[in-house]
Amino acid sequence: MKHQSGNSPAYGRGARVKRSILIGHHKTSVSLEDEFWNSLREIALSLGKRHQELVREIDDRRTHANLSCAIRLYVLQYYQEKARRGDSRPHSTARAYS
Repeated sequence: MKHQSGNSPAYGRGARVKRSILIGHHKTSVSLEDEFWNSLREIALSLGKRHQELVREIDDRRTHANLSCAIRLYVLQYYQEKARRGDSRPHSTARAYS
């Protein structure tokens, strides 16, 4: 497995990590940077869910062919909405992720 590196002092490590995850009854691989994996787990915890459940929800609603991209967009949109609200309350985003 080859890691792509986006190392930059301004943006952190940026190395992608490929992990296997069970979605429904099938196993799939998802490549995400550690920062996105950590954020995904943090969001799931704040919503009272396991990160596998959240990935399954993202997978069910995505319009993009790439699950890794859909997860990144979900995380980005989650924190953008949180910043717009100006609070720390968890929320459930019902949009499709493309």
